[in-house]
Amino acid sequence: MSMFLKSLKELPPFGVAVGMRLDETDSGPGIVVLLDGDPNIGSQDCGGSFHNGVILATIDNAAGWCIRDHADYREGTAMATLDLRVDFLSYAALSETLRIRACCEGIDRCLLYTSPSP
Repeated sequence: MSMFLKSLKELPPFGVAVGMRLDETDSGPGIVVLLDGDPNIGSQDCGGSFHNGVILATIDNAAGWCIRDHADYREGTAMATLDLRVDFLSYAALSETLRIRACCEGIDRCLLYTSPSP
């Protein structure tokens, strides 16, 4: 487990509110975030599925964590998401656990590149 993950004592308030958790058992690259289905984070339009905003925010958090976990990241550096594009091909059922892996592909002075995947 990386130093960043060891130092992460608690999730941000949003992460706590929706039930995010880090998968500390995964030995693959990057950070893996798990999100268990709960009716409180479901979509009003499509009963029984994750709300798209919850999915986007989870992806955004996972991407931020994987950047902080990168060897070239300098502690205290401010970050903001500039471009986040997701094409939803189907609904994610609340009966499933959403699993998102985010990997930092590179750091180039002021730009950082990540690639989240389900």
